[in-house]
Amino acid sequence: MQKLKWKKAISFQIIAWVVLSVFTVDTTVWSAPVLGLPLSEVAISRPKIEIPHDLGTIKDEFWNSQSTSLVLHIQDAHGNYEAQTHIKNQA
Repeated sequence: MQKLKWKKAISFQIIAWVVLSVFTVDTTVWSAPVLGLPLSEVAISRPKIEIPHDLGTIKDEFWNSQSTSLVLHIQDAHGNYEAQTHIKNQA
């Protein structure tokens, strides 16, 4: 019985050290800085967004040259069924 408890304790310690080692290596490898140009020096092309005039208009644009993500704000007329249908068809 004592031998079985001892084997379980050793097994848990080995598993704990393996998990700790894997997480440490994974965190260290993936947290390394990316080599190359900083984002501020990379030329990012501005996307051209066009929508048909019968579906709506673009009233304002904001372009953040420090980011590659795109945020689209759709403002709709909640009480207008036709507007809701057009938005649903565009999404």
